[in-house]
Amino acid sequence: PHAAIVLGDFWLARAFQVLLQHNGTHLLPLYADVIEDLSQGELFQMEKAKTLDVTPIEYYTICKKKTASLFYAAIMSGAMSVPEKEKAAEFKPLLEHAAYHMGMAFQIRDDLEDLQADLAESKMTLPLLGALVHAGDQQHRPQVKTWIHSLEQGNNASMEPLLGFVEKHKGREYALQVLNHHTDSAREQLGRLPDSVWKECLLVLSGM
Repeated sequence: PHAAIVLGDFWLARAFQVLLQHNGTHLLPLYADVIEDLSQGELFQMEKAKTLDVTPIEYYTICKKKTASLFYAAIMSGAMSVPEKEKAAEFKPLLEHAAYHMGMAFQIRDDLEDLQADLAESKMTLPLLGALVHAGDQQHRPQVKTWIHSLEQGNNASMEPLLGFVEKHKGREYALQVLNHHTDSAREQLGRLPDSVWKECLLVLSGM
């Protein structure tokens, strides 16, 4: 994880170099905001990993700052760099909402695929939070915390009951329902854009 963070810092620095070399200084405030969001999201996630008290709402906040903000920057930097800036500005609200939903969907999909690895790192992602919602948070969170603390101490046998809890209480189904909501919302926003090859590319990305 630490290597990934450092590598991310490296690529952000390179991005700033490219912006400066190609007259992209108008995008610097956008990327500065992204770096701030990423830092806040990472610190918040680290804080919650210590207590394991993250709620679904707090999880969504982390996703918005750490992932959706990147999609927002990528999409909006393109829109802000085209010659027809006034025309692009007309579709800014659609692009902003689409970027948010695409980023949220991307993170939730990743959490579904990496559930076991995330649990091993004490990350309470949406499949587990969804299971707690279905099972009763106050009643079952203490046991979930015990399993995760046991994993932290090297007791890998705690992974099986933890995964079983997620499956029994349909945590994956909960996360998948939220994922589909964000995917559908992103595609609905993108569908209102004028037809173009770029629109088709974004539609493809929204379903990945």
